[in-house]
Amino acid sequence: MANEGVDIPPTGNLTQGAMLGTPTLLLHTALGDDGRTPVLNAIDKATGERVGSLEMPGLGMYGMISYLHEGRWRIVVPIPGALVALGLP
Repeated sequence: MANEGVDIPPTGNLTQGAMLGTPTLLLHTALGDDGRTPVLNAIDKATGERVGSLEMPGLGMYGMISYLHEGRWRIVVPIPGALVALGLP
């Protein structure tokens, strides 16, 4: 193998999670302001302002999905070992 004997440090970054764009929001998972608590942040795409933050049971590590059902946006956030489903007002 080409990388045999090469010391590769851990890759990725556990403080950066998943991102999802809606027509008006950028949603992303990250560690909260305390540096420990996983959160889902909502950023207004027009202003760049954080308009909401929700504590999560784990850090979203890969793609989120969104869909519109009965006039309401739904967000599904995969976290290690589970899916977290949310409804936006």
